[in-house]
Amino acid sequence: MENINDTSRRDGNRPEKGNQERMISCMLADDLEELFRHTPEEGYGWMDSQAALVEACHMAWTTGRLHDAMGRNTGFHHIVRMACERLHVRMPANPSAVVYKARQRKGVRVGQLLGRYLILQGQGIRDPFRFCVRRRRHGKRQQEPPKAQ
Repeated sequence: MENINDTSRRDGNRPEKGNQERMISCMLADDLEELFRHTPEEGYGWMDSQAALVEACHMAWTTGRLHDAMGRNTGFHHIVRMACERLHVRMPANPSAVVYKARQRKGVRVGQLLGRYLILQGQGIRDPFRFCVRRRRHGKRQQEPPKAQ
């Protein structure tokens, strides 16, 4: 007798979804690798939550595609530190706990990062990570605070 709660047999999109997840994780790894070629002074900023950035770093880390200058796999905490520095985001004290909490969310309207990326790709946004990164415009003077009299 078939278990009616077992959706793995009825869901014909399961393998495709796994491929999409892997593709997005690899894309994030490539995007982070490109980001790490820049310096914090270049003015890039993160337009999403800290948890989303840490989750993106974790997804990229799981691919094993990020390496240091010696060819060794880059550690998860080091990836988060470099991303936070370059995107001007406060480094969490425990990035692993941020990922754990993000994956345990229930009953929230905004789904996990992967789910949102799949939705954005469905809307024609090829690289959702770049959609969340903005560069400060050069040439605009920052408004100076009023002088005390």
